[in-house]
Amino acid sequence: MNRHQRWTGARALLVAFAGFMAGLAHGQLPILEGLEYPPLNANPPKAEKVVLKNGMRLFLLEDHELPILNITAYIKTGEIYDPPGKTGLAGMTAAVMRNGGAAARTPDEINEALEFIAGSIEVGMSDEYGTASLNVLVKDADMGVQLFADILMNPAFQEEKVELQRGQLIEAIRRRNDSPLQTAFREMQVRLYGDHPYARYSTMESAMAIGREDMIAFHREHFHPEGIWMAVSGDFQTDDIVQKIEKAFEGWNPPAVERPETPAPQFKPGGIYHIEKEIGQTFIVFGHAGIQRTNPDWHSILVMNDILGGSGFSSRLMRKIRVERGLTYGISTNFFRKNLDGFFFGYASTQHQNVVELIELAKETMAGMRANPVNDLELALVKNQNINSFVFLYTSSAQIAAQSLVYQFLGYPEEYLENWTSNIAAVTKESVLAAAQKYLNPDEMVIVTVGQREKFGRPLEELGEVKEIRLESPEK
Repeated sequence: MNRHQRWTGARALLVAFAGFMAGLAHGQLPILEGLEYPPLNANPPKAEKVVLKNGMRLFLLEDHELPILNITAYIKTGEIYDPPGKTGLAGMTAAVMRNGGAAARTPDEINEALEFIAGSIEVGMSDEYGTASLNVLVKDADMGVQLFADILMNPAFQEEKVELQRGQLIEAIRRRNDSPLQTAFREMQVRLYGDHPYARYSTMESAMAIGREDMIAFHREHFHPEGIWMAVSGDFQTDDIVQKIEKAFEGWNPPAVERPETPAPQFKPGGIYHIEKEIGQTFIVFGHAGIQRTNPDWHSILVMNDILGGSGFSSRLMRKIRVERGLTYGISTNFFRKNLDGFFFGYASTQHQNVVELIELAKETMAGMRANPVNDLELALVKNQNINSFVFLYTSSAQIAAQSLVYQFLGYPEEYLENWTSNIAAVTKESVLAAAQKYLNPDEMVIVTVGQREKFGRPLEELGEVKEIRLESPEK
């Protein structure tokens, strides 16, 4: 193919795309006829479940294509269990578990051993669970699993590494207001959740209050075999790898502990907030109370949100605010699901003079989702996108094993993934409208803007009362 042919083809593609977007914007795109596709095959192999004597759960999937062993562990803990005045403890505990040595090995010895076998071990923490992973060649599985078990069972929390991690946390605190978008997102959550654990963040005071003994106590309270689920995949024989893992964790039988119950969020009223910052454009984040992970209406909510703002250029917000009005490079929305109530949110950036118009258009578009059913084309497009992308959850055995585990770990029905595509296919215009009317509340949003208010084309007060947020110095 010569340069002219490539250009002609590219130009035709651009023209076709422009026509597609124009038709989509007006709901008038004709359905292509005469094209037939084979049904999507999304039936991945199922992981085998094994419960060890100490209560640890394994989801195992053999894959003999490559000589690799992958283990991903999910741990029943999380940042929501940080004690008052010590926000950041869970995250620091996870980091120093990996970097602070173990009972039988110094940090350097662990790193040297992993380097020698070309393996990796990571430990992390989110707000509602912890994670740990091992990646190693199968020929080195014995050494890798032993190191993995030692780190999970017997972290040494070397004092020098504790101080190093504290320094890294302090540096992150000092820089926490550098990103306008992250600042707006954090302050929006604080205004939604108040003092609930979902909205807490580390301060200099809390970072300095965390010590080695706190990490030891947190590990002792939250890391138990009955609370650890492992997705295990790779080039092994199932019976053999189960024996290796059972042997490595042998003797780890601490009693199960009743984890404290986190109270349900009490969401605060919506409002308009502004953070003054001398930057080149204004960043906008908006949100309101959302849903729990296992909400039975989730598939309709997902399709509704994708049509609104979650599906890129085909979403209504992108078409109206970027394509038609040119007010932003991008605007997106999503539902952040949690074990307790999560939140709906959206974000965008724009030139200072366009702030009020962009917010008005976003609220108007959300109201339109609540007022009328979506059209057939929007519904078909988003449903097909979700159904066809489902297969990408299963591009490797490690993903298959992890997906099999994580949804059950988080409390979803066992058949959740198995029924995913049929549940998306069952979504209707009526169920999308009902989801929008029940779960989309543009008049109850917390709206946070970060920018130079004097340069706004119209007063922010046109949207309602505005409250200024004065950011505390990170040094406090």
